Amino acid sequence: MKKNMVEPKSLFQLLLLLLKSLVKGIPKMILRSILIGVIVWIFHAYLVVVVNNGYLKEASKAAEILGLHWNMKNATLFWGIGGWLATYFFFGRLFGKGIIKGPQYFFMSVAKTPGFFVQGFKKIGSIKGPLLFFTFITALIISLIIESPMVLMLLVIACILFMTSRNEGLLFLAMKLGYGDFQRWFFKNKALSKFNEGIFVAVLSGLLAGMMLYVLVPFRPYSIYLLLIMMIILAVLFLLKKKGVKVNFWMIGLLSLYGFLMYETKGQAHDGGWDEYGRNFSNWWHGQGRNEALQTGTIPAIVSIIGSMIGTMTSQGIEVLAPTVVSVPESTTSSETYVQPDGGDEVESENVLDIPYGPMSESDLEDIIDQLIGEIIGDTPLGTTSDVFVGIEDFIDILEGAYDLPGQIGDGISGAQDFVLTSGLIDRIFETYDGYIPNWITKAAEQTANESWDYMGVVKDLLDMNGSIPEGNPIAELMDWAGITKDALDNIGLGDNAVYAGIKSFLSNKIKGAIFDKDKQPGLIIMDMLTTIFAGGTKAGDIISPGKTIQGGANFIIDKLTDLYNGTDDVTSRLNNGKYGGAWQVANETTEVIADAVYNPDEFANDFSDVVTSDDFYDGMYQTNDELWQPAEGSWAIKRAGCYVGHQATEGLIKIADGTRQLASWLGSWV
Repeated sequence: MKKNMVEPKSLFQLLLLLLKSLVKGIPKMILRSILIGVIVWIFHAYLVVVVNNGYLKEASKAAEILGLHWNMKNATLFWGIGGWLATYFFFGRLFGKGIIKGPQYFFMSVAKTPGFFVQGFKKIGSIKGPLLFFTFITALIISLIIESPMVLMLLVIACILFMTSRNEGLLFLAMKLGYGDFQRWFFKNKALSKFNEGIFVAVLSGLLAGMMLYVLVPFRPYSIYLLLIMMIILAVLFLLKKKGVKVNFWMIGLLSLYGFLMYETKGQAHDGGWDEYGRNFSNWWHGQGRNEALQTGTIPAIVSIIGSMIGTMTSQGIEVLAPTVVSVPESTTSSETYVQPDGGDEVESENVLDIPYGPMSESDLEDIIDQLIGEIIGDTPLGTTSDVFVGIEDFIDILEGAYDLPGQIGDGISGAQDFVLTSGLIDRIFETYDGYIPNWITKAAEQTANESWDYMGVVKDLLDMNGSIPEGNPIAELMDWAGITKDALDNIGLGDNAVYAGIKSFLSNKIKGAIFDKDKQPGLIIMDMLTTIFAGGTKAGDIISPGKTIQGGANFIIDKLTDLYNGTDDVTSRLNNGKYGGAWQVANETTEVIADAVYNPDEFANDFSDVVTSDDFYDGMYQTNDELWQPAEGSWAIKRAGCYVGHQATEGLIKIADGTRQLASWLGSWV
């Protein structure tokens, strides 16, 4: 009997199917993963001892991928991706259909790839230019973060493999389902548009081109910074014209400055090399450097095992989902079962999990989990899996009661707060104060207090990075609580009750503190300090500041969860008004631009092509620049000076772009 399967209709359904396939292949997964881990550990030891001649220096190009103490990021990425890639390629693509048929099918897919890509570019139409442009920029940014050409080469190979899988691969299916999920979640009132194969082609092409360019160009990362600056200028010009988004060339400074701050030099020393033991295995084995050299391969071996497990899941998924991703006739609807044409392999019939399409209720989700657990462990000694959910439901009821308690307390505090703030006694106190204290004194005191409050965090970070605050000293905790209090007051000003505002401020500050690790991320801390000193309180500063971006993201998530629970929608207005930070406002407005590109591709392409030809557009650019770098009234001199420098630097870039446009127009008139 032919294998009949219904194609998953969301990423969630796809994930459940992959988990199901992974569970069924656990013995195979364990064997493959351990084998790859052992091979990696032995090969890594050879590279450290023989090729690099030691574990405390960079004596070869292989040092870039070795698990040496200064190079753990690159080593973790390389061996983790390598473990996944090896498993995915050999067991999923090359021999997934057998020792004989597998290579034949793989090379047949490779031969069909050029034609598929040509057709994809034809199908996508005018949107291919903007999509290639933005994915190319994304690839450059990813490359700057990763830095390692060896890691990027693995990603390039992965992109090529994904290309050869065409519309029959897991990535195509995941991208197609994600496209549908994105439309259902963010554009509920619009009809779903069909996924275009050209999107898959353009995204992979842009990513491949960007990463290949980083690997091949000389003078990196500086040459990449220069190219990225020019491309971001074009992107920002387009966004400003298309949606009036309040962004500017400070994005360039953010990217460049962060890159320079995060760039680290690596230490060098000499110990434990092959030459030091006379290139003799017995001498090396009994030498002092043996254990250290072997230990450097522990992390690479572990991450390669994890990568291999993921590779097994994707390769198993290819086998399980293959009947769902063959070319389905246009007349076949998404709700119908498509039977593979004659000529396919005969396998037993198998049904997928009974997963509902569209919004799911709590009972639907419970049924899905029950099915999945049943697939994995079958009946349990405790009875059927549904019995387990009875206890879980009771526990959830207790949690819901505990969740409501802070809100009830907060409502009571809010009532008392409103009474105090609206009472006549408070009014009389302030009237008396105003009658005796001159206005200019109060205004100056307010401005000084605001500036001092902002700079207090800078002082604390400087002292902490310098090691001037002893561990356990109460001054650090006191300053942290001062920041939490300030943010809580800001939250109250947005309309939150006192308890909720305090909890949200505490959580967001703790999240920021966990990320702002002075040992792991000194660049972020320095970036935030410089932004506060030279541009704090400006629109540009709000967008550049990594601290505000991180805290804003945490507040967004907390507010969104609260909205979902209460059935409210406070997030939308706060996001549109920039209350979560300028970076998130820009991201939100950029999403609207992407939506226009999806639903009006021709209009989007036309706007993109003539973005630098309008005089009014450049007048608006200069005006936007003035608004971005406008310091608050009464700001200290150092901040006004920083804003002036930022304003002039940005204006200079605008003038360069404007001059280029005028020159191009002049040359065009002669051609």
